[in-house]
Amino acid sequence: MMSKLKMFAFDYDRVLTNSSLTFDYRISPLLKELKKKGAMVGIVTGRRWMHIEHMKSSVDFIIYENGYFIYISSKNARIKLYERWQEEIAKQMMELLKENHISFVKGELLISIPIEESLRASKVLEQYMDKLTVVSNIDRIMVLVKNINKGNALKYAMNYFNVQPSELIVFGDGENDYDMFELSQNAATIGNSINKLKSMSKLHSDKLYSEGTIELLQKIIDLDLTV
Repeated sequence: MMSKLKMFAFDYDRVLTNSSLTFDYRISPLLKELKKKGAMVGIVTGRRWMHIEHMKSSVDFIIYENGYFIYISSKNARIKLYERWQEEIAKQMMELLKENHISFVKGELLISIPIEESLRASKVLEQYMDKLTVVSNIDRIMVLVKNINKGNALKYAMNYFNVQPSELIVFGDGENDYDMFELSQNAATIGNSINKLKSMSKLHSDKLYSEGTIELLQKIIDLDLTV
């Protein structure tokens, strides 16, 4: 039997979206219902702010760039979750990648590299290997400064909102969701989630992408599992 749930933390792409990475607006009334019942709702994503800002009125918090930042809706404030040394290393790595003509998507600090560029990138960034973490995410890799991840950012949100591990449920599908799955005593996966996460989940739907999330949320609401 699951504990009463106080916080819902969702990965975004392929969890709240369809396979084309478009938000499934059938989820909106379900999020509203969770909040009406007293639960807090958050998104934990690798996306950059410009691509996730549209969700800010629907949730209580957004962790973005895979843990570098958190947006708190009640304060309408974006908070940095990194230290100066981490910022400096991220910017140095970006410059090295540019100098070596390696293709990457640049956030404020997040570095996302196509899988096919990963070998070249690892050679260029070799001097930083003890200061970074590389996380695969479907067809790309994320290069993060050490200690920056979804789990540490979600810990900040849990402390801010006074939520215990037994009151948290996380939804995810990819390798970069593992850190936040480790935090929760409740985890939910869908058909497209990797096996590593499925083995940690307490709730599962065989349906893919947002279809699976909708099925799980409806079940949680019907069973009245929120606080």
